[in-house]
Amino acid sequence: MKKKLRSQYIVQPKLQYKLMFLVLLSIMIPALLTFICLFALIRSIILDAQINNEMVYTTLFFLSRKIYIILTAGFFFIAALLLFWTSLFFHRIVGPLYRLENEIDKCLKGTRIRKITFRKHDKYKSLAHKINALVEKVQKSD
Repeated sequence: MKKKLRSQYIVQPKLQYKLMFLVLLSIMIPALLTFICLFALIRSIILDAQINNEMVYTTLFFLSRKIYIILTAGFFFIAALLLFWTSLFFHRIVGPLYRLENEIDKCLKGTRIRKITFRKHDKYKSLAHKINALVEKVQKSD
């Protein structure tokens, strides 16, 4: 029997987008500062070369343009990769919480809930086991 995979990756948009934004911000700000420092370093090397030798200056100028293009492309590639990775990571955190919340809501409405199970890499499995035990205990006492 095939396991049913969750097809909706964004189940609590406000929380997931906020967490993704914070992670991206905490990683991209140092990356951007590094990029700015490299830019300033290359610029100072070029200005020193301009004073000393025109041929070295021309070579460094064209080389620096290539370096800037590579750094910029790398910056956006890393940003896209981080966005993808954080969406998968938070899917494994927020998805189970969403599932637990829905099952508890069903239980509060009086609907008999099924055993809560998570996928292999989801977080909060121990919490699901405890809720399952609690539900069994409550159902036995009824």
